[in-house]
Amino acid sequence: MRYLMIIMSLTLVACGKNSASFMPMPDVRTESSRQEVSTESAFKAQMSLVSTTGGVIKTGNIELSAIALEDVQFIREGKDVNLTQNADKFALYASDLSKRLELLEKLGTANLTQAQIVIKLNRELKGRWGWIDSRGAETWNDKIKKDKDENFVITISDKNLIASILEHNYLPTIMFENYSAKMSKDEFSAFKVQKIKADIASEFDFLATIENDSIIKAEAYAVKYQVQAYTKSLRYKHCEWYDNGDVGGRHNKGLVCREERCEVHMHRVIEASREERKLEDVMSFDQETKIENNWFYGYKGDSMRMKSDFSSEVVNVGMVSQGSCSGKEMLESFPGTSSKNIAPRNIVKLTNYLVL
Repeated sequence: MRYLMIIMSLTLVACGKNSASFMPMPDVRTESSRQEVSTESAFKAQMSLVSTTGGVIKTGNIELSAIALEDVQFIREGKDVNLTQNADKFALYASDLSKRLELLEKLGTANLTQAQIVIKLNRELKGRWGWIDSRGAETWNDKIKKDKDENFVITISDKNLIASILEHNYLPTIMFENYSAKMSKDEFSAFKVQKIKADIASEFDFLATIENDSIIKAEAYAVKYQVQAYTKSLRYKHCEWYDNGDVGGRHNKGLVCREERCEVHMHRVIEASREERKLEDVMSFDQETKIENNWFYGYKGDSMRMKSDFSSEVVNVGMVSQGSCSGKEMLESFPGTSSKNIAPRNIVKLTNYLVL
């Protein structure tokens, strides 16, 4: 029995030699000419971008996760789906939403751009790669064939196509023969494989309620304010009597009015500094909500609030004095005054994205 255990251990080690360091595959079995692979970590890839802006070379990398192609089709058709665990046909998507939007912004100002999608698997591979569009239509292009020690690399030089991938209008698709990959476990997959578009942005410092179902990015800040003095120019009417002299044995006087300007003294509150804070230190939800890297899906009626109140410091803002406008016949009204809390406070900025 002891010898049998030693032989089994050696057999497992020998099998492990063919597994990739990028994606461990400790459990290998064969079923009907298909090799099913159970992985400790989900199948992933990386997209690298090189662009030039004004003669300056810029680079960027973003991790790509995998989702079963069948699931993508259902999601983009608006159907409910239970995410598939293993598949031999799958799509790649950028799971870091913030990074994806950052690269898209940089791409908009770039001139020459090239992207490479690198899949690291220490094994021989055969299959095809292509695209799935926002409607769920598949397009299969070149065949895949690589040796065990090679990386599978897709090179893209079309700037519009690179943008479409980052927008998730098109997703790269892979179909392997005799190989099944474990999909990425991601509760946000249903939103991340969709194309999104920024809708509205708002800030709150106490309580906020979501008005429509949407995917939301939240950013927390500690903000400090200060009072600033300034002058405001106003219009007033200046009138003077004048004498036309002796006309027909009597003096004829007339009133001449003209528009002039004067100044009042004002105070206003301005933002002095804004420091980013961890969202979990500042905000809490009134219902159970899954947050991933400051992103969450909010449903209409969901609410959130600040974890702690801020101290108050009330000052008068608006007009401080009438200045040179005192006693004038105004053509426009004097500005009013109001009370404003200028204490340092926590603020959360919410950006709502429409799922297209």
